[in-house]
Formats: sequence, C-alpha cells, structure tokens
Amino acid sequence: MKYNPQMSKVLLYVCITYRCISNTYIMSVCILSTIHNCLLIEVVHTEEILSLVP
Repeated sequence: MKYNPQMSKVLLYVCITYRCISNTYIMSVCILSTIHNCLLIEVVHTEEILSLVP
C-alpha cells in the first residue's frame, strides 16, 4: 500500500470533525482507522500525523 500524506491528513481532519460532533460510533471507527493507518507507515510520517492532532 502506497503512503499518501495528503489522504492521511484529510482522514485525520474528518476524524476531528466527527469528534466535535460527538458521534461515538463513527468516532470509534474513525480512531481505529487512523491507528491502523499509522501502523502501515513509517515512524516519521506517524509523528507528522500525530503532530496535527489538536
């Protein structure tokens, strides 16, 4: 699977949006998806993504 930084950022912003809406089910799925994506990419990229979390 090829790593796409832009797509990961978009996914992260979508997750943050859902978190603000407080939709527990979607938020849980979203967090799991984000964690799964982090496991697929290099540590440097993971740190970059984590730094975007407010």
